[in-house]
Amino acid sequence: MEEARQYSALNNDVIPAKAGIHPPHRFLGMGREMDSRFRGNDDIGNDVMKLGRLNHIGIATPSLEASLAYYRDIMGATLTHEPFDLPAQGVKVCFVDTPGEGGTAGTQIELIEPLGENSPIHGFIAKNPAGGQHHMCYEVPDIMEAKAWFEGLGKKVLGEPRIGAHGTPIFFVHPKDMNGVLTEIMETPKDGAH
Repeated sequence: MEEARQYSALNNDVIPAKAGIHPPHRFLGMGREMDSRFRGNDDIGNDVMKLGRLNHIGIATPSLEASLAYYRDIMGATLTHEPFDLPAQGVKVCFVDTPGEGGTAGTQIELIEPLGENSPIHGFIAKNPAGGQHHMCYEVPDIMEAKAWFEGLGKKVLGEPRIGAHGTPIFFVHPKDMNGVLTEIMETPKDGAH
């Protein structure tokens, strides 16, 4: 019997596949020419977009001050950024860096506090008074292509792309269409920004 094979997502090596596990698709912008970055491996036979790096995990909180103390004093965070208001999205934001490996930046924690009762996360905090995981954010090389891909599948994109906390275009996809997780799609920051 011919050995099952799959492609490594990080390079073009062929590695043995485990029985019953389908080969992973390419990550956006990696390994294949740009015009095919939204397709999966040819042997799968379907069009699949793979998200890029997990940029951050959004944590809604009723108090940035209390959450920063938690990440610093309990979780050992050594680098936190200055909080700032993002009025266009109705939130106050503060990023907490997690350590990376080999000199790389780790995934960030994005602490988000509502800016008033009209904030889109005010309802989340009302249902979860202690706060909690709000969303996960993945990078893509081209925000408009990613939006078109999700909409082409009938996924509910929440609003038009807008500038997010990292200064790059973002949009959200409804959790009902994303395995129960509110998902932020963010264009990869330019010039090495996190």
